[in-house]
Amino acid sequence: MKKLFKTLVGASTLMTLAGCSFVHAGEQVEETQRVQQDEANQLQVDIDMGVGELTLGTGSEDWLEGSFLYPESYLIPELSYQNETIKLTQAKVKKKFINNQKSEWDVLLTNRIPVDLSIQTGAAESTLDLKAAKLQNLSLEAGVGELIVDLSGDYEESFDVKMETGVGESTVYLPQRTGVKITAEKGIGEITTDGLTKMGDSWVNEAYDSSETHIHIDAEIGVGDLTFIVK
Repeated sequence: MKKLFKTLVGASTLMTLAGCSFVHAGEQVEETQRVQQDEANQLQVDIDMGVGELTLGTGSEDWLEGSFLYPESYLIPELSYQNETIKLTQAKVKKKFINNQKSEWDVLLTNRIPVDLSIQTGAAESTLDLKAAKLQNLSLEAGVGELIVDLSGDYEESFDVKMETGVGESTVYLPQRTGVKITAEKGIGEITTDGLTKMGDSWVNEAYDSSETHIHIDAEIGVGDLTFIVK
C-alpha cells in the first residue's frame, strides 16, 4: 500500500512529503495530511466529499488532521489552507473503482478556536461528532446516504445550523442544557423528534426558554427521513 504524509504550514502552500513508495495501478493509497496551527483566531472550514465515508470529530493538536484511504489516482483528497480558510475537497477524476476499493476520510478538527464549518457530501455515509467543537455556524448539505450528527455538547456560544438532506436516513443528536429551536421544510420525507416540543411551526427543547445559549436549526429535507433526538 502506498503511504503519504503531508503537512500544510501556516497560511502558505508549503507542503512536506515523505514516506512514498512504489504502488501498482489499482492499489489503495493511505495518506495523512494536516494543517498546522498558526496565529489565526478563527477558521472557515469547507469539506466537500462526493463519494465515500466521512468520519469527523474534534480534538486535533493541529487546526486539522486527517487520515485518508482512497484508490490510486481516483477520489484524491485535496487539502489547502489560506487566509484562515481550510478547504478539503475530492478530486473530480473520471475513473471507476477497481476490486471494491474504498474512499474513507477520518478527520479531526481543532476545538481551540471558533470555526465556521461547511460540509457537503454527494453519495456518502457521514458521522459527524461535533459536541466539543467551537462552532460559530454550521452548514450541512447531504445528497445520498446516511448522516449522523452529534450536537449534544454543552456549548458556550450560540450558533446557527443550516442543513439540507436528500435521500437517506439522517439523525441529529441535540443537547439537554443548551436551548434548541428547529424549523423545518420537508418534501416527501418524514421528520421525527424525541425530547422536543412542537411550538407553532417549530420544535424546541426544554432548555430553550431558560438557556443563555441557543442552537437555531433550519432544516430542509427531500426524500429521506430526518430524526432529532435530545441526548
